[in-house]
Amino acid sequence: MSTKIYNGYRLAPRTLPELAHWLRDLRRRLAREQARLIRAQLRTLVVFFCDTGVLAPNPEAWQAELVSHAARTGETPRSLTPESFWGTSPFSYALWTCADRQEAVRETQHRDPAYDWSAEACFYVDGSALYATFYAEQPSYQTLWEAAPGVEPWPYWNNTDRPPEVSAREWAHRAAVWRRVLPGVPVEEGLHAMLVPPNGVFQPMMPERLLHPPISVRARARVAARRALQTTMPPGVTADTPLGLRAFRWLDWMASSAGEAEVRRVAKTLAPQLPRVILPEWLQLSATELWALWHPDIPLVPEPVKRGELHAP
Repeated sequence: MSTKIYNGYRLAPRTLPELAHWLRDLRRRLAREQARLIRAQLRTLVVFFCDTGVLAPNPEAWQAELVSHAARTGETPRSLTPESFWGTSPFSYALWTCADRQEAVRETQHRDPAYDWSAEACFYVDGSALYATFYAEQPSYQTLWEAAPGVEPWPYWNNTDRPPEVSAREWAHRAAVWRRVLPGVPVEEGLHAMLVPPNGVFQPMMPERLLHPPISVRARARVAARRALQTTMPPGVTADTPLGLRAFRWLDWMASSAGEAEVRRVAKTLAPQLPRVILPEWLQLSATELWALWHPDIPLVPEPVKRGELHAP
């Protein structure tokens, strides 16, 4: 049976009060990083909501992009429906998306790195020595964990060769230690600690704070260009190509020089159509109000929805 403990660490020996103090300090730093990540994701979603609305040729296309297409790819909150769309603001859309994606992670136990802001650790004692395994989807969390005082990466695996910088004697020692401290499931063998909760604290956040630092028009145009090219058939793909294979070949084409050139070409045409900045006052306007603001010459079929009539998720 293979053993793979890629996330194993050796910690400086500490008493329980010392460990509690160390964890308190680490949690503060992780909480600050979590707040930064949540703001960045909310900002991305707000910009997505606004840019798709500005670029949409008609209201039906905007509604379809955020409700129909995005729902198929898991990017739209389940609480956003065709009926509620026109009463939704960019800020509420961002909040609902984050809440729904996090709920889906909890319900399905499937990985979703963009929306999993939790971090956990399990601690194990072997004599006077202290070891831990660390769990987080965010690379910046791992950076903070490894930068904490007294943390030393101490992985072990037996399904392939050991690292060249680790001696055979040291590798065998690690194997023996991990067998002793971790004979079964980590959460059943060690002391489990939630370092930052999965949800974070983003509901009380002021919407205006999401706009700083702004996302450049060039970066937004590239995102819009990739969306616009999603229906493009790359070389070697036809309507008869299975959907799964078509998606992989599209991704390969996007990563190729030809795909990159096409992204640049389309982005160059879209960039002038995008607003230079997302204005703070847009964040809590309904989609109805925003469409009238951005496209005064293209009327909406539904009656205008005011901010006081926003649909609850």
